[in-house]
Amino acid sequence: MINDYILGPDTDHYDAEECFDDVAPKRKEVPREAQVAAAREIVRQAQASRLPAPFLRVEPSTGDVGDVSMEDVLGELLGVIEEEDGEEDSKPAPFTPVDSHEFPVTQKLHRKFKAAMPSPKIMRVDTEESYKKFMDGKRAPYIEELEQHVARAEAALAQHASDGHGVAMDVLGADVEQAKQRVQTAGDEIPMSLPPGTEKHIKVWQDGGQICCSMRLPGPDGKVRIATSASPVEKHVEEVLSYTEDAGVNPMEVMGALPLMAQILGGGSLVTQIAAAAPELLARPEVKAGKPFVGKVTPVSDPAVAAIMALLQMCRAGNKNALKEVKKLRAMPGSDALFAAAQKGFAEAEKTRQERA
Repeated sequence: MINDYILGPDTDHYDAEECFDDVAPKRKEVPREAQVAAAREIVRQAQASRLPAPFLRVEPSTGDVGDVSMEDVLGELLGVIEEEDGEEDSKPAPFTPVDSHEFPVTQKLHRKFKAAMPSPKIMRVDTEESYKKFMDGKRAPYIEELEQHVARAEAALAQHASDGHGVAMDVLGADVEQAKQRVQTAGDEIPMSLPPGTEKHIKVWQDGGQICCSMRLPGPDGKVRIATSASPVEKHVEEVLSYTEDAGVNPMEVMGALPLMAQILGGGSLVTQIAAAAPELLARPEVKAGKPFVGKVTPVSDPAVAAIMALLQMCRAGNKNALKEVKKLRAMPGSDALFAAAQKGFAEAEKTRQERA
């Protein structure tokens, strides 16, 4: 069902349109031209909102690839942060689109800087040998799935041979072929528009509820290294919906393309982040020694502080809406540290400018 496809197997196992078709209003058919135009507007909004990857810090870590939870002070101030379960780094931090009619300017700035400075991630760097072992582990559940499809196909074939009835063999055959492809990919391949010549070096796919990306890089010893990370698809579904709102597009016009758009935007974000982290990852002593390395990659900048700095800059320029929001934010408990960090950021930026002058 569509819920499984978009968010993975841990979500509600129903299709609302199928279950409630007798009471739910019929979805209006949207012309293809309108869908394409709406999708282009969302992509343009995403391109306008995203910023270059920030400077990244790499330190040794453990665990599987993917997002690491982090505190979102600004999100808490605006009342939209998800509740934490008390365990540090225990689950991916969701993309937190600030949904507040009271702080529209801060909302847009926060979203923009958070997209540019994503959650800390666990990345790994493998040799070709260790990458094979890593991917074999990822393929294991899909091999089991394939075996189940083959067993069902064989049972149906035997039944059909005995009584001329049974499940349509063309359907079962298609299931087996799809399962074979999922074994090869360790999930579902995501089609990406990549620069010519890079297709053989970058692989993007969805494994359950995670969008994954692997990038082949030249190692310090001249041998190939493969850097891999992942990001929860749910975060990028929310991201697409945020860009949809910013672009003034009716979500119903792109509902059919939503899963693919989330996959492509999420995959593109991972490609950018891995490429930005590559110099630091390849410089690790473990990598130079020809060993696999697992590290936590953290943006040096804080998206919440960057958003407040941008908001204060707008205030200096006389933006009335920004001035109103700053006044409200300053009155909220816990905002002092955020504004102090922003002022510190301004001081450091001014010091850098003076040193360069």
